[in-house]
Amino acid sequence: MFRQCVCGVAVLLPLCVAPGLARASVFADLDVQASRDDNVGRAAKSGDVRNDASVQVAGRVGGAVELATGTAFSVAVLARAVEFQRFSDLSETAAGLSASLRHKFGLGPEAPWMSLVIDGERIDSDSYIRDGSRYGVTLRAGKRIGERWSLSAALREDLREGDEDDQNLPPNRPTFPGVVGSRRGDVFDFEGTELELSADYLLDNGLLMLGSYRLRDGDVVSSGRPNADIVGAAKAITADAAFGPGRSAYRLDALTHTVVLGLNYPLADTTALELDWEYQLSDADGGIRYDKNVLRLRFMWSY
Repeated sequence: MFRQCVCGVAVLLPLCVAPGLARASVFADLDVQASRDDNVGRAAKSGDVRNDASVQVAGRVGGAVELATGTAFSVAVLARAVEFQRFSDLSETAAGLSASLRHKFGLGPEAPWMSLVIDGERIDSDSYIRDGSRYGVTLRAGKRIGERWSLSAALREDLREGDEDDQNLPPNRPTFPGVVGSRRGDVFDFEGTELELSADYLLDNGLLMLGSYRLRDGDVVSSGRPNADIVGAAKAITADAAFGPGRSAYRLDALTHTVVLGLNYPLADTTALELDWEYQLSDADGGIRYDKNVLRLRFMWSY
């Protein structure tokens, strides 16, 4: 039902504003990032923790039109590709669409604003169990305070659907007492609700200090060697060759805390460099816990 609602709204919104699309202004952006993840499989047990480096290239091209004073609508085509250094089965490409409606309540840089974004993408992974589709709806509001502070809050609902065709399933897929055999995509059928609070502070030299906190209530997917606790708590489980023989991917219900701190430095009017550190901590059913650190260097260009 969630997917159908997202698709329906994404189709209807452009039709409602079609008369104004001829006056749309074109925009584009590019995001190239190199990352280092110290627990790329989100493993709960220390013996299963693996680190890896990756490079991701993501781009967006679209058009925006002003519907009324302070109200703008935009649509965009999205594409991205990520390549992992050690665990190549995690590499993937994706393409999709997004639609956004943004309203500013007043004039001037300090007027508050609100936006609604609907997006979705098709994911093609080098590990076939990770193939699938993702959908999301994000409601975000923000306000600039003075010349230096910018605050925002967001509420996001996301849904991911793994491909559910059993074709080419590994013949040695493990079975566990009390766990219904999972089709290949079931582990990656997950959803969640996330709250985000963000604050930016501008320094005199143009350097922007970034900080955010996210709280997500929903499914997480981990990979490792299953034990009795994992099997008892897992909502779905299947063999996962991405990290070697004997490993499985399993889906758990969890509460995830994420903290991000970063520095953004403008190189020119349309380009910037950003360095981010991200920490995640998930408390899942069955007393299972995992955490991870991600260090990320980004180059961003916009038009």
